[in-house]
Amino acid sequence: MSPTGIPQIKPSSYPWLINQNESHGSSSRSAQGNAGTEGNQENNSNQTENKNLILVNRIIDGDTIELANGEKVRYIGINTPELDSHNSKIRQIAYQAKDKNTELVLGKMVELQKDISERDKYGRLLRYVYLEDGTFINLELVQQGFAYASAYPPDIAHQAEFEAAQQQAREQKIGLWQ
Repeated sequence: MSPTGIPQIKPSSYPWLINQNESHGSSSRSAQGNAGTEGNQENNSNQTENKNLILVNRIIDGDTIELANGEKVRYIGINTPELDSHNSKIRQIAYQAKDKNTELVLGKMVELQKDISERDKYGRLLRYVYLEDGTFINLELVQQGFAYASAYPPDIAHQAEFEAAQQQAREQKIGLWQ
């Protein structure tokens, strides 16, 4: 049971969710450490001193947040079901993902890293999101089975990591894959 009281369900009867990875194929582009870090082109050893951190003010859904400055941020390379789905079982999965996102980042300081694109068609910033301790939120959501890898070129720097994490979550039958 999730913190919102919504029971966990098995997505095995939702091919769109399980087969999402296969429809996008695999990326051969390798991860790029700090490539595109806003205001931080230093190496990882200096990250604690040079981070540009901002507070997460609100959770919109499993893969979108709002910052203290009012900017909305869409996590790059992952996707979660939509909260307004007409299918109640898919909606339950969406709320589980939102709950996990809330647990991970609400009220916390995060660092944003850009890939290629600045914004999506809805005007949201497209970013990889990290906690102060270095936890990679996009990857964490996939590893725990609350999001699935979803490539949207050209923003694919970490796609191979996301796809590997998704496969592991599916094999372990955790989160969405229970």
